[in-house]
Amino acid sequence: MVIIAGFDPALSPEEVEGAVRARRVLVLSEGWEGAHRWQVTPFALVGPVDPLPLDVLSSWQRAGTRVLPTSETTPHSALEMALNFAITTGARDIQILGGWTPPWQDALARLLILARPAWAAARVHFRIGNEVGYIVHHGEATHVRTAPGTRIVLLPLSAKVTGITTRGLHPALRDATVDFGHVLHLSTGSDPAYVLIGGGTALLMWSYSVETRS
Repeated sequence: MVIIAGFDPALSPEEVEGAVRARRVLVLSEGWEGAHRWQVTPFALVGPVDPLPLDVLSSWQRAGTRVLPTSETTPHSALEMALNFAITTGARDIQILGGWTPPWQDALARLLILARPAWAAARVHFRIGNEVGYIVHHGEATHVRTAPGTRIVLLPLSAKVTGITTRGLHPALRDATVDFGHVLHLSTGSDPAYVLIGGGTALLMWSYSVETRS
């Protein structure tokens, strides 16, 4: 499933088309412009309809777009509602497109929302410009095929990230531990490379290339 949270000029129409092909698309109401400019008709719009121009909303509804409004009586954001909808309808791969622009408190809030253990059943990943980010939970391995020397950053999002084991990366690690507040810098050596974490939750980021994860 794809969640469009905003417009990112670094994403070409061809990349977006490849991402959304044969996948359900949810659009956050604050991200409507991204979907509109990329000419994507969403499966559902999540959040209040007020930000959308009437002609865009009408066009989407005529095409069958559902509206999943947020509730004024609950503190859940549109992103939380979209992630919950994705998980409860069986999505196991969730890609976030756009939404990483100022105000930065909103962008940081999105990152923390993505790291919630409630979404651990799915692979959650996103693009920021020419970089990709993956939220990795305990017992998961992230594989990446990219150019040798590409820098990879591991940022703990839990008190500790344990059992860090790598292949094809420098430095080579086996059952390493990184505490919250520290950053682990790695670089690719051979293809493919992977990072496995045994416990905790982490953010992995690197420059964009073709990547897969199991």
